[in-house]
Amino acid sequence: MFNRFRSVDLHLLAVLLIVVMAALPLLTRPGLPRHTDLELHVFRAAEYAGVWRDGVWYPRWAPNFYYGYGYPIFNYYAPFTYALSSAYALIPGVDGVAAMKGVLLTAFALGGFGAYFLARRHFGSQAAVIAAAVLVLSPYFVFIEPFMRGDAAEFLALGLLPWAFLAFDRPRFSIGQPIALALIIFSHNLLALMALGLLIVYVIWRGVLIDGKRRWRGDAVSIGLALALTAILWLPFFAERGAVRLEVAGPGHFDYHNHFVSLAMLLSPSPALDFGATAPKYIYNLGPIQWLLLIPGGIVGVARRKTPAGRVSLFFVVAAQLLIFLITPASEFIWDAVPGAALVQFPWRLLGPAALALAMAAGAAVSGKWLVDGGRSRRADHSSPFTRYLLLVLLFALLMTSLPTLYPPLWDAEFGDTSPRGAIEFELSGVARGTTSTDDFLPVPVGRVPPPNEALLASYASSLIDKLDRSSLPVGSTAQVEAHTAVYDRFRVEATAAFTARVLTFLFPGWRASIDGQEVPIGPEDQSGLMLISVPAGSHVIEIALQLTTPQLIGTLISLGAAVISFMLIVTRPRASAQNEVPASLQPSMSLSFFLSVLLFLVIKIAVIDRCETCFRYTSPPGQVLGAQYHQNAHVGGHVDLLGYDLPVNEVAAGGALPMTLYWRATAPVPENYQVFVHVGVPGVAPVGQSDKLNPGDFPATRWPQDKYVWDDHRVTIKADAPPGEYRLIVGLYTLDDGRRAPVLDETGHVTGDAVVLDMPVYVK
Repeated sequence: MFNRFRSVDLHLLAVLLIVVMAALPLLTRPGLPRHTDLELHVFRAAEYAGVWRDGVWYPRWAPNFYYGYGYPIFNYYAPFTYALSSAYALIPGVDGVAAMKGVLLTAFALGGFGAYFLARRHFGSQAAVIAAAVLVLSPYFVFIEPFMRGDAAEFLALGLLPWAFLAFDRPRFSIGQPIALALIIFSHNLLALMALGLLIVYVIWRGVLIDGKRRWRGDAVSIGLALALTAILWLPFFAERGAVRLEVAGPGHFDYHNHFVSLAMLLSPSPALDFGATAPKYIYNLGPIQWLLLIPGGIVGVARRKTPAGRVSLFFVVAAQLLIFLITPASEFIWDAVPGAALVQFPWRLLGPAALALAMAAGAAVSGKWLVDGGRSRRADHSSPFTRYLLLVLLFALLMTSLPTLYPPLWDAEFGDTSPRGAIEFELSGVARGTTSTDDFLPVPVGRVPPPNEALLASYASSLIDKLDRSSLPVGSTAQVEAHTAVYDRFRVEATAAFTARVLTFLFPGWRASIDGQEVPIGPEDQSGLMLISVPAGSHVIEIALQLTTPQLIGTLISLGAAVISFMLIVTRPRASAQNEVPASLQPSMSLSFFLSVLLFLVIKIAVIDRCETCFRYTSPPGQVLGAQYHQNAHVGGHVDLLGYDLPVNEVAAGGALPMTLYWRATAPVPENYQVFVHVGVPGVAPVGQSDKLNPGDFPATRWPQDKYVWDDHRVTIKADAPPGEYRLIVGLYTLDDGRRAPVLDETGHVTGDAVVLDMPVYVK
């Protein structure tokens, strides 16, 4: 019995409990959050699964988005998240929402166990548990990414990141290296670029300081094979980049200049959340224990710089410091100088890789006297009472400081309809078209998105969706839909005269049309970008099919060839050696202490803390913002109230930027989506500073509930030639189409103006 007990790695079970604790909202609540990017990913996954069911093994076209006109988002966006969700949806009883939950749970598990095994290789099991906790309980990984941003694709890529480092940790080529890197590339476009850059620096570091430069040949083969495996994605992306709109950088919301995070915020603990908000206000931070452990991690790395483990420690310590620096405004000159840096969009995206670097630094910090030197390993006595208690206290501190992030906002139990018609209804609500906010990946011929076609929408209730616009038929002509799939339509037409058929699908490279089996040209309709086909009089069969373009075919063949090579390498690979790995150290005393400590904390959390509605979170009453720095009420448009604002600083230099937050609340259903402006100036005079946003709080006003408030962050840019002096902040709402401002009303309902002048002055120096 004792031998069986010793054979169980209780450290792994402790990590499992930490992962379960982090993912508990997904395990205990029905549905998934809406009003974040997660709802976009759910609709994409449902669309991807539908194309799969039509027999397309690698979907490139989303046929039901953009009111049913379709567009090629999957030709450009990394597909692994949606493929994995679609695979989970094949399980009986698992719907699209549950399948996406499965993806998020997979990401949690991958991150936790990946960090554990990576840290265990260098620092031992006890340190590996701490490293796993540091990553999984980091605010960005446990809270911001899965629940507040809801970027399922990036979250999955983050979960895979430690496995890529684990694979490239080996000094020689291993088939796990290209597979791990390929999975990250298939998961998220932007994080793949960051991961590839970090891995290249890591293998260079190891080649120079640990393994020798001979390893680089194997690394080059691994990276090359990973690129070949993913050619099916990136080759068409670059070759057909000009066929779609893709405005992912530049002025506005996606300008990286607007998304730096101050060092003070990064080092701050996570605040308690206000559940009185539609989406509780949170901060981009590292976690206090996470960054504090960076200091001893650096000391340990320097002290052991002559050992492989010490040099690995130093890499992650340096990487963490560099990543943290790149998130802060002080690094702006680097972002400005590096070509392509603007594609990252949000510097705080680096919090994900930084969390892994901090996890490894933490593992080094608590590793005692673990050393790995030339294949020989020895370890210190981690079973001493002082060391054991110190590690348990540290684990407890990690768990305690993470509590504010373990309570994401509540969401509705019913997610809603994710069918093709449900996706169109989501678009009709005005939130987003095509599951993007800026019409990314829309074919270039589409100058202006045509309005929904009522006949097309009505056909979604029938057995076959009808993409032929009947208004384009000559008088007395008839048409019948004979077949429809995601990438194919067939119509039988009886035409009384020659005509130009209007097919309700956006034209994109790869679409082919034939009449009675003979290929005919397709043209785009001016502005709408819909297909136009010249049809002669008489009885005809019109067929439209999406075929592979030359770049898509070449990319597919390269990836298939690389997959065959990878399979052959897998079945013929020699048994891997683990001689350089630190022993797992299955000491029952210490591993049992870790396991029981985490289990006890989880039980207390579920039984006590979860039932306390004011522990680590609070709820502002309707019409109030308890956490607002300044309270000021104003009635706007007859259905929106301004409740207050935050103004951390009220002095700014000319050419600088002033951060602030507005708090809004709907007092009645909002009839239209407002835009918001913040001006710095004097009423009636041209402003010297300004900030405009498409949606206040990045949340369409027509969807605002009446029992919660919306927080609306701004970075007000001051003109470089602004005269010094005292100014006021002037805020208001307007409609984008006509620029009309919503009136400001007094308590009796009389109009007093079209903007609210805030009480606190600001000073331009």
